[in-house]
Amino acid sequence: MLDPKGSASKIILGSASKIILVFGTLSVLVNFQEGYSNSYPNTAYATFKEYINSSYIEREDSAGLREWQFTWLWSGVLNVWFLGYLVGTFATPYLNDNYGRKNSLLLSNIVSLVGTAVATTSIPLRWPELFFFSRVLASASCGVSFGSLIIFLQETTPTEQRGLTSFLSEVAFVAMDMLGMGFGMDVVLGRYLAALIGFGAIPGKRDDNEKVLEEMLKESDDKIGMPVVEAIKEVFATTHLRKAFFIGVLSLQMVVGNWPMMYLSTDLLESHFNPSIAQLSSFLFTLGNFLASLCGMFCVDRFGRRPMLILFGILNILSMTGYVIFDRLSYSIAPSFSYGCIISLVAYGVTYGYCNH
Repeated sequence: MLDPKGSASKIILGSASKIILVFGTLSVLVNFQEGYSNSYPNTAYATFKEYINSSYIEREDSAGLREWQFTWLWSGVLNVWFLGYLVGTFATPYLNDNYGRKNSLLLSNIVSLVGTAVATTSIPLRWPELFFFSRVLASASCGVSFGSLIIFLQETTPTEQRGLTSFLSEVAFVAMDMLGMGFGMDVVLGRYLAALIGFGAIPGKRDDNEKVLEEMLKESDDKIGMPVVEAIKEVFATTHLRKAFFIGVLSLQMVVGNWPMMYLSTDLLESHFNPSIAQLSSFLFTLGNFLASLCGMFCVDRFGRRPMLILFGILNILSMTGYVIFDRLSYSIAPSFSYGCIISLVAYGVTYGYCNH
């Protein structure tokens, strides 16, 4: 394993700009599936609804799905991601300890590619159940790849630059989130589900791919100094590590509110606006999140994680509260208050981008 302060690290990593380039590229590749496939259902919601409903009509159910039936089915399609992700997360320690980060990342990306192929195939076959299964595969692969990525970033980065690389992973995720949200709009690929989903399977250039990966991950064949399972036991057995763990768990509650907005912001906004405005507002939400994450990447080492978490965490909660208030005011007082929902949503994305690291 590379010594974060050793000469090998300096040879491979060099300056901060090279760290951003190398680890940023790796983060984009690893986070593509999770960010992209969890954002395009938001803006392409209406097309997915039409696809699922028409598939049941073609099965001699002339009435199609009732609204409550579709709600349960669509909720299952979206939320099965977390079950598959949990399986992948629990598999990560075993895979990393026994096969190394390189092989774990390779395996997870193969499974991810299979999931994308299955999802794309489900569209012309008119089988929503197949799309459901594809998300199980994709989410399990993401559980492995994300855990492996974080281990790799933390082990091969100089201590003083770990805040920077931690932000890189989130910036890459949000960038893919923004890409999926944009592509899911009707004016882009939102009306063409096979192309929208299949975009994730388009291969990139092979120029020096093997050489680059070998250089970036050549320490991956080494075993971790302490097996992950034993490291987890040590965390709970050591007072200061246990305290840090619980603080981390509480901090991660900020993530809980983001997933409903990532999945449903367009659907929620369509109760106030036409689909085009709702889709554009959702895209602005992810754009604000991305730009804030980008700025936060350069601010975290200067201002510290704790002050940023506390300040923007409070603002994040206030933004979500503002959305709820404006939503209720638009119904009880005047429809014009609904524009406050858009402002609050974008503010939520911006504050989340700064605090979620």
